[in-house]
Amino acid sequence: MDRIRIGLLVLMVSFLWADKLEYVGGIEIPHGSIYTIYVSGNYAYIGQWDRLSIVDISEPKIPQIVSSNYGDFFEGVGIHINDTLAYLNKLGGFFSILNVSNPLSPQPMGWVPVKTGTDDKDISHDFSVILPCYDAGIAIINVDDPTNPFVVSYYDTPGFAIDLFDKDSLVYVADYTSLQIIDIHDPEHPVGLGSLPMPEDRVGNILYCYDVFVVDTFAFVAAKPAEYDVYGNLFIISVADPRNPYYIDTVKVKGSPWCVYCAGDFAYVGAREAWAPEKNSFLNDTLYAPGGLRAVNKRKIEDAGVTSSVDMSWVRDVFVKDSLVYVVTEDSLLIFRHVYTGIEEEREDGVVDRVVLLDNHPNPCLWGTWIRYGIPERQRVLLTIYDVAGRRVCTLVNGVRDAGVYRVWWHGRDDENKPLPSGVYVCRLEAGGKVLSKKIVRISTKEVR
Repeated sequence: MDRIRIGLLVLMVSFLWADKLEYVGGIEIPHGSIYTIYVSGNYAYIGQWDRLSIVDISEPKIPQIVSSNYGDFFEGVGIHINDTLAYLNKLGGFFSILNVSNPLSPQPMGWVPVKTGTDDKDISHDFSVILPCYDAGIAIINVDDPTNPFVVSYYDTPGFAIDLFDKDSLVYVADYTSLQIIDIHDPEHPVGLGSLPMPEDRVGNILYCYDVFVVDTFAFVAAKPAEYDVYGNLFIISVADPRNPYYIDTVKVKGSPWCVYCAGDFAYVGAREAWAPEKNSFLNDTLYAPGGLRAVNKRKIEDAGVTSSVDMSWVRDVFVKDSLVYVVTEDSLLIFRHVYTGIEEEREDGVVDRVVLLDNHPNPCLWGTWIRYGIPERQRVLLTIYDVAGRRVCTLVNGVRDAGVYRVWWHGRDDENKPLPSGVYVCRLEAGGKVLSKKIVRISTKEVR
């Protein structure tokens, strides 16, 4: 009888992961006072206190400003691009729509006043736009006719709606002192579903939150440092049951987290500078941490952590598209490439009496998949990925391994760290004179945007 015993307990972990944030290019944005960024096509739309600047990023090494427009219609502390339309919300109670089919000359289309206090980003939802309105909660605006938008309803939250994220007709609001979850299936009658208060530090100060991003059943919330600390928090919260969210983990992040954007295996956190009095200091010493961009590996939710970081001034917003990370500070656009191998191998509790290649999971895969194999004795292993044309696109394992069962994470990229397109790929295992293969179906992230 064949002897194959495979457990789920991981006995030994060997990380081959290496990643870094490489600077690609950047440009100073005249007049500064930048609040937000949205990337669509070959353009970055940068919202400033009193204007909208549009930057051509088709060549990321040398981005170029193609237009900068001043005035009420163009003020954007929050931006969302929907095809040829730009939705902008202005700090102080004004929402406008622009035609940006020609980025060199955006044209005003319509506008509507909203309750005072509109802050930060807006997010499109079907025919509506949802705005965080600070002390007025959220506003739902009908944009079916871009020349005549109108407010459908408001929902007043208990705190200050700083930012929000919309997913499956639920709105997740970073409400300063809590996370609020609101059902907007009926835009005229939004209903509060659940909430989770932000924790307090040891001296009773609330860890205020400023941004939220939701992936699957998890909310990633950026929150300030505790007293006597210059490392802030990225809270990971389960929202599987939106009526009863709960904390899963906390990642400490250098500086004071201000914004968060999730893509692939990572949460990208933008932080501002942080100062704090040093505890029990008789000389009134002050602790300091610079602002910057922090990449948090979130694939293992309960063991997430910062894997790479770049220090800079206050990061006002982050946007990720393909393999590039776009960052805006007070007065600049900076572009980074996140370079990582994405290869991680773990040895599981299990024994086999022959070379085996087990089913990978998940399959089909979006962000990546675990590939599992077993060998009965110490030997050389070659684990590779091929496309349907028979070209080898990625080498995952090439070396000697002890007897046992292993799993390897493939990130859906080639050996040059470039995302691979959707399609069928073949995982090939060569060990002990055996050659085994399994099919993997990859779904590109572009198909789910």
